[in-house]
Amino acid sequence: MTMKIANHKSLLVLLFILASWITFAVIQNSTKLWTALRLPFSLHHWNFVMKTQPEPPPNPIVSPTETALRIKRIMEKLDQLVPPRPFTTVSSTTSATHSRATVLSPRDTYCRGDRLDVLLEMRDHLGRRKEYGGDFLRARMSSPALKAGASGKVTDFNNGTYLVSFTLFWEGQVSLSVLLIHPSEGVSALWRARNQGYDRVIFTGQFNRGTSQVNTDCALALNSSAELCEYLDTRDQEAFYCVKPPNVPCAALTHMHSKNKDVSYLSKQERSLFERSNVGVEMMAKFNAITVSKCHSEKTVPVKRQCKFGMASTIPSGHVWKDTWNPVSCSLAAIEMKECLRGKFIYLLGD
Repeated sequence: MTMKIANHKSLLVLLFILASWITFAVIQNSTKLWTALRLPFSLHHWNFVMKTQPEPPPNPIVSPTETALRIKRIMEKLDQLVPPRPFTTVSSTTSATHSRATVLSPRDTYCRGDRLDVLLEMRDHLGRRKEYGGDFLRARMSSPALKAGASGKVTDFNNGTYLVSFTLFWEGQVSLSVLLIHPSEGVSALWRARNQGYDRVIFTGQFNRGTSQVNTDCALALNSSAELCEYLDTRDQEAFYCVKPPNVPCAALTHMHSKNKDVSYLSKQERSLFERSNVGVEMMAKFNAITVSKCHSEKTVPVKRQCKFGMASTIPSGHVWKDTWNPVSCSLAAIEMKECLRGKFIYLLGD
């Protein structure tokens, strides 16, 4: 009996020693074991953190200085495209009635899909040939009975001559039109006046102050020592400013009103170019309508792919037929405009 008790105690001692050794081993390797156990969770947490970090914008924010330099470069290019055209008398400016329009390779009948070219030779009011370009021309072709129309492509050779190209999209009687909207001297005067300053337009901002309203001056550039509210378009880095009303937050701006000042940067002679009778004068009034037919040798029209955003456009980009727009480079499914726009917001940028 005594022998059994002794053996039992020895067994307990051995079990205790074994348990102590296992505990010691576990403690010694706890860091490695815990890391091994937590490794999947740690990686998962890292991925989660990485995914929740704000992704960089596709177009990085450009500093105001960089934006100003880009705008300056663009304006310099535009200045080159619209050089100064000073004149002393209106008689030296481009005249639609004295200029000449000539249809190149005229025919009695044209085929649908043909190109018709018109050469313009610009002259001033004394009949003298112009030696530079820059006139603002608008070329159109139309068939009112068919509710059809399209624009023409104008190529300026910068020597007083232009080539106007029409693509004959449809069959029937087609009328051609080339309007001299503004002579090059008028375009140059408008560009110079536009760059003269922004103070011709007066802007007034209306702020809510409790149950009343208060009005202050606003502008793209304000020459004022008062505290200003800045409204920044972060996309284009363009800012608009208003004088901050006392004790009213900038966010209280609700309405904007504008009116023109009685001031002009155009001379009396320049202003005469923009009288209604001198704007949009027809250069092809003496030309008869042409006849367009569906010729037997006409090629089969290839199947066009569906129109999508971002597709490159041609010149001209298409034509109107029976009040429906038909693009050149792709196929546009007919839509009911009212149903398409129902329930949608429409944002108009610009005037």
